[in-house]
Amino acid sequence: MLSGYGWLLIPCAVIIVFWPFFPIIWYMRKKDISKMERQLEDALEYWSIHEVEVEAYISDDDSWY
Repeated sequence: MLSGYGWLLIPCAVIIVFWPFFPIIWYMRKKDISKMERQLEDALEYWSIHEVEVEAYISDDDSWY
């Protein structure tokens, strides 16, 4: 979803006509990021998963990157 905002920001940065919409799109992107972070925190709290466990799980399996 956020990559779509990136593609939308390219014409806004290049074509001067779209410059007035640049702050609106940037604000929507920031709002969606905070919304996703809040949903993730709520899901972790609901399933009683602590962030330390998530970090340990991620750091244990870094070899597949």
